[in-house]
Amino acid sequence: MEWTMKAMESLLDFKDILVVLMILWLVALSTLQVSVIVEDMKPHPIVISILSKLNNVIPTWRIIPNEDIIDRAIKSEEWREEVRNNHYCYKGKPRLKTGYEIFMASLDIESNLDKVTLPFIIVHGGDDAVTDPTVSETLYTLAKSKGKTLKLYPGMCHALTSGEPKQNIDIVFSDIIKWLNERVPSISQLGSNSGTAVGGGSGGTVMRSSGSSNGGGADDGGEVLLDHEYKEEYVRNSRGTRLFACTWLPGKRRTPKALVFLCHGYAVECGVTMRGTGERLARAGYAVYGLDYEGHGRSDGLQGYVPDFELLVRDCDDYFTSVVRRSQSQSKDDSKPRFLLGESMGGAVALLLHLRRPEFWSGAVLVAPMCKIADDMRPHPLVVNILRAMTSIIPTWKIVPSNDVIDAAYKTQEKRDEIRGNPYCYKDKPRLKTAYELLKVSLDLEQNLLHQVSLPFLIVHGGADKVTDPSVSELLYRSAASHDKTLKLYPGMWHALTSGESPDNIHAVFQDIIAWLDHRSSDTDQKELLSEVEQKARHDDQHHHQQHGGNK
Repeated sequence: MEWTMKAMESLLDFKDILVVLMILWLVALSTLQVSVIVEDMKPHPIVISILSKLNNVIPTWRIIPNEDIIDRAIKSEEWREEVRNNHYCYKGKPRLKTGYEIFMASLDIESNLDKVTLPFIIVHGGDDAVTDPTVSETLYTLAKSKGKTLKLYPGMCHALTSGEPKQNIDIVFSDIIKWLNERVPSISQLGSNSGTAVGGGSGGTVMRSSGSSNGGGADDGGEVLLDHEYKEEYVRNSRGTRLFACTWLPGKRRTPKALVFLCHGYAVECGVTMRGTGERLARAGYAVYGLDYEGHGRSDGLQGYVPDFELLVRDCDDYFTSVVRRSQSQSKDDSKPRFLLGESMGGAVALLLHLRRPEFWSGAVLVAPMCKIADDMRPHPLVVNILRAMTSIIPTWKIVPSNDVIDAAYKTQEKRDEIRGNPYCYKDKPRLKTAYELLKVSLDLEQNLLHQVSLPFLIVHGGADKVTDPSVSELLYRSAASHDKTLKLYPGMWHALTSGESPDNIHAVFQDIIAWLDHRSSDTDQKELLSEVEQKARHDDQHHHQQHGGNK
């Protein structure tokens, strides 16, 4: 009888061990490849205690089940085979103690993320099935580092630096090397005369140029003069965040007719998406300046996240006015006109920049501007209040339903493919706080600000636009106090007038834009428009600069 009881107790102990092992397997599946444990997979402290004791008994047992990590992490079949055939790579099941140590390290890291202070860059694939991208978003949000960058690459998997197609790997390493170069001063000294990307306090500069039909040629000294120059740099906003800036200048050493400042739309950027705009205006004789907003393009910040629209506008104001001051200091003629060009959400940015400094800007070109919520889409005030409350709890969650804006905005398949293949464009669902900020700005513009718009402006809008209804532009045209205002509707054209239409349509739109700018940039018209306004603008700029300081 006694022997039978001991046997039953032993059987019970073995059964308990099996149960514990089953629990262990489930836990290990969610912890081996992450640095932060997902909340719904976090085990109870009792389970952790049991795992700790088991490690003293069978630490080296390979009993933790896991899926084929190679197939999940590596997109390239060629690289998968290389890893499988590499005898230096471990390919068995994780050992018990190894799984436990990784798990405990993850818990420890998670509890100390707010102590991270060193500058860092995170690169993470948007389709990573090994480490969820939210892990990197958590690190970025909690870290106290001033110099922090998060780059998400839609469509890429876990092994960004080796397991992707060559084109994707080049994009990732381009961002990594640029980030490193900017933190090694000696690199800038080595590259200062090379015309290539260099590091430095405000970021690197890339000199580019392109030919044209009336193209470049050689001057008397044999130097090749091209139709425009392109530059890149990084600047820091007042919060220490790095922002990507780019410039297109007229070639052949021409003096610019005026300065044009680009305000890009939501989820896109300046350097690639608005390159056509920059190049066309530079060839027409304008100095063009673009800035990627925080969380957009190559600027730092959580991709697609707009935590505060007012700060976004302030960043643009700081940088744009610093460019104007720099231009004035380099030229005896400081009365050069300055225009804003805003597309979609950038139209709202341009209007708010004008309202910050009513006498500073010479005019604005607004391309399908976002400044009103369609009546049938306007949420009830109660819904707005609920949305505002939720943004304080889950501000970065990508839970706002939306249609495919790319298909609705861009008519040509070529441009759609370019946007989808551009890792600097955000293509996921809008984040909750971002959607709330856009809603709040649109309502404020419509209800309180449109009648205050007083600068000269040109609106260009597609008659078949399904993203921003043309009635929005008609309302702005009727409401604005501006005396010099023009609205051009293009029947049959869509939202992305300056890039997503046929070449003939794009040419027609830019003809109107450049003609409007030229008329307000010629010497005679300039004197008439700016004689009194310019004096007010200088006073406004100096007063604002004294109050708020310059670009950091």
